[in-house]
Amino acid sequence: MGGNFVEVVGYTTLYTLNSILVTSGIQSGKTYRLRYRAHNSQGWSEYSPIGEILAATIPGASSQPTTQVAGVNVVISWEQPLLTGGNNVPITKYDVEIRLLDGTFT
Repeated sequence: MGGNFVEVVGYTTLYTLNSILVTSGIQSGKTYRLRYRAHNSQGWSEYSPIGEILAATIPGASSQPTTQVAGVNVVISWEQPLLTGGNNVPITKYDVEIRLLDGTFT
């Protein structure tokens, strides 16, 4: 996985990943490799170890679930969220919870 790194920000002030200067040009759903180094009056440090980040966000909410009785089972179904967190970012799991109408489980 070679290739050249491109400098993101050339300023001497601190910045965060939420900075528009850092995130401009980032494509949703792509994995980026990054590294950094520090500079002072004596010169540049060595680069940090390389890190990776997937440009994605939290997915949107799924549709309201529907239920259907099938013998002794209840089939619960829903639609995948329209916003999955980015282009080509798959939903990897769902968390299904249940409770009684009065707020208890048993």
